[in-house]
Amino acid sequence: METRTDEKTIKLQMLKHKLKDSLHEVVTINAHHHGMKTFTIGKFLDNQIVCTACKSETPLWHEDQLVYPVMKSLIKLVAQEEKERIEAQAEKEAS
Repeated sequence: METRTDEKTIKLQMLKHKLKDSLHEVVTINAHHHGMKTFTIGKFLDNQIVCTACKSETPLWHEDQLVYPVMKSLIKLVAQEEKERIEAQAEKEAS
């Protein structure tokens, strides 16, 4: 169990580093039971909470249905930004 926590901590630190210029960006999602929830990327990466009410009432649902999709989206965002950076660098070198 400790290894999973370590892996999650490493992933969160990597995301914070890669998204350091976007930590202030606001994200809004529908938390289903409690409506729309708004938070910043930085705050989410600090506490992994999308909806405090959902987390206290149904922690596993909160993790599976809210936290996981946000994490997956942030990882995709990092990958897209990296791809764009590489393409821009290749274009610059080609010209």
